Amino acid sequence: MRDHPLLGPLLVLAGGIALLVSSLLTWYAIDLGQIPVGARFAEAYARQNDLALSANAWEPRGLLSDLLLLALIAAAVTLAVVGILSRGSDVRAALGALAAGAVATILCVLWLLSKPRPADIIELRSGAWLGVLSSLLVLGGAFLWWDRAQHPAAR
Repeated sequence: MRDHPLLGPLLVLAGGIALLVSSLLTWYAIDLGQIPVGARFAEAYARQNDLALSANAWEPRGLLSDLLLLALIAAAVTLAVVGILSRGSDVRAALGALAAGAVATILCVLWLLSKPRPADIIELRSGAWLGVLSSLLVLGGAFLWWDRAQHPAAR
């Protein structure tokens, strides 16, 4: 299975698509029970003033981080398609996917460690963990792809 030439690019493609999907899920939510004034009052105030009680990966950070995330997802998907078309032999595309996976993994882990403010009432949701797993899938698939492209099986 490890010697299949398209396994790495397919994993990168799956990871890139999964990162896109997980970025649209809820990453952070306000734990209203942590607010000392009272959860009911805080929830009523938030709903009355149309305030968000949760956020996905795109909402809390700003335009620069949104563009970086979009570029990493686009790079993973595009490079995976290049890898599939080249039958897994393009070493430069594999290195690009490896770099994109590494940066995406670092970015997602940093977003886990530095929750939006006020951090003491923000809890992580499943979308954040799926984002980390997706970026690790891109990284692992790219490493497998790079290894396979560097050391092709003896024919």
